[in-house]
Amino acid sequence: MNEIEKNVEGISLQSGKDLADEFFKSLPDLEGVETKIASLLQELYNAGRLTKESIMEGLEKLRKEKNEGD
Repeated sequence: MNEIEKNVEGISLQSGKDLADEFFKSLPDLEGVETKIASLLQELYNAGRLTKESIMEGLEKLRKEKNEGD
C-alpha cells in the first residue's frame, strides 16, 4: 500500500503536502481569484517561500505595478 495515499473503506486519504500541491495547482482556476495574485502565491509556494513577509512584499509589488500602469 502506498504510504502517501491510503484507501480506508473506499475513502482516499492524501498527505498534507499532496493537498497543498493540488490546491496551489488549481488556484488560478478558482472563481474570483485574480490571475496575478494566484501566480504570486503559486511561485512562492513552489519556491518554499510562502511566508507572511513574502506574500506582503509580493502584494505590495503588484500594487505598485498596478498604480504605475494607471
